[in-house]
Amino acid sequence: AFYTHASLSKLERLARVAQSTTGLWVAHGLPEQVVRKAVCRDPTATDLLVDYPSLDDIEASTARLQISFGCPAFCSFCFEGYDRKPYREVDLPAVLATADALKRTQGVEAVDVFSYNFNTYEQILTLLLELNRRFDRVNIQSQRVDLLAVMPSLIAAEVAADKRSYTLGIEGISRRMRAFLHKSLDDREIDIVLSRLMQERIREIKLFYILTGYESEADLHEFHEFVLELKELRRQHNRGLRVVFSFGLLIRMPFTPLSFDRLFLDEEMWRQIVGPAKSTCETNDFEFRLATSWDDYAVSQVLALGGRWLFEPLIELAIRGYCYDLELPAGYWGDLRGWMVSRGLWNDAFLGEKGPDTDVPLDFVALDAPPGFLYRQYQQAQAGVDEGYCLGEVGTPGEVGEPGRCRACGACTTPDERAAITQHTMRHPGHGYLETLGKMMRAKWQTRPVYARVWMPPSTASAEAAWRNGYAMRAFLSAHPQLGDTLLSVR
Repeated sequence: AFYTHASLSKLERLARVAQSTTGLWVAHGLPEQVVRKAVCRDPTATDLLVDYPSLDDIEASTARLQISFGCPAFCSFCFEGYDRKPYREVDLPAVLATADALKRTQGVEAVDVFSYNFNTYEQILTLLLELNRRFDRVNIQSQRVDLLAVMPSLIAAEVAADKRSYTLGIEGISRRMRAFLHKSLDDREIDIVLSRLMQERIREIKLFYILTGYESEADLHEFHEFVLELKELRRQHNRGLRVVFSFGLLIRMPFTPLSFDRLFLDEEMWRQIVGPAKSTCETNDFEFRLATSWDDYAVSQVLALGGRWLFEPLIELAIRGYCYDLELPAGYWGDLRGWMVSRGLWNDAFLGEKGPDTDVPLDFVALDAPPGFLYRQYQQAQAGVDEGYCLGEVGTPGEVGEPGRCRACGACTTPDERAAITQHTMRHPGHGYLETLGKMMRAKWQTRPVYARVWMPPSTASAEAAWRNGYAMRAFLSAHPQLGDTLLSVR
């Protein structure tokens, strides 16, 4: 519709597109229109990305393989935990069919398993085994710490599958802060996982934290004690292990419970929290990282919750020559804040705590949650009440865990959708699983190369090695599809 009416003005063409879809909001000059997100309710292999351009870069040999949509948790700060609901898994046969198609059409030798928390996948252990049969490398990243604690076989399987670096989202620096963030993660679970990892042959642990602005001396002291315990644990079990503490400042996001919270846009207030956290890490020989600069954080927070008026300063500042290219230009935050002050927008209504009847910043977007749900979640966060999430509990090997309880967030529209989450059951490996996985990995590591002479088009000569490898693998598998199960990589 946009390109078939070239004689019309841009605004008129946008109006026609907006009338023909439920997913477009035009910022200026058109009547208000509520937009609705599209939700893939029952994902299958046809909903997963397979055939896409193979770009000439060092990542050409790696593809992303999606195994689920959404997130089952209710972390109070997390946009994905609310806007991306309901949680849906792609069944194992469909995922494996997609993996085979990726290998055939993209010529990749490695896959990144894509999911908000990959270890919530019911058949994750079987998936690890089957993907490692097909690819030279299988990369798995974000996972829930509480599930690692109750499924010790999962850590053993990951290490057997050559995982040597762990990224763990602890988020809150204390029990009180984790309750505020609704992480559903207690001290015992953290201790179980870190103690187990320290005894494995891994090289790196990255611990991710979010500072909220509410941290007290008691919270910082509790974090200090935790770091001392971790230091002793490393000394006892794995002195050479690299441990990185990565901190971010909490951005209150729209459509989350913390969108009602007050904003912390005073840099000096943050220094009183960041400084002690940094000192605790570095004086105990751990690495410390802060995710963003102050200006980046402050601008991001305003952009997240500013609402529909934001297009005005963004356009005005662009006309004045500001251009974002990988980093924020000097002076941008000061000018954006100045624009808000001059318009009367730097006020308690924006900076202070919001009530249940406050206009949401992106009110033209239709919400799934029933009225009041997000605000009730916010009240629970402030009270330190964390009721967990809907996913069924993990049982012991051979036993099914207790079913989960629906939190009535409004994302599921049918009883079947709700049952898929509340009756969700993590599947423990059968007898001999770890032995089978270990044997297969050892065989893969000991594989001897087969040498061949090939001729490739002159146009490939200047391409990245990873892209040429993929080009050659696609050609091999096209000519000899029977090699799909045994050809792991081309170099």
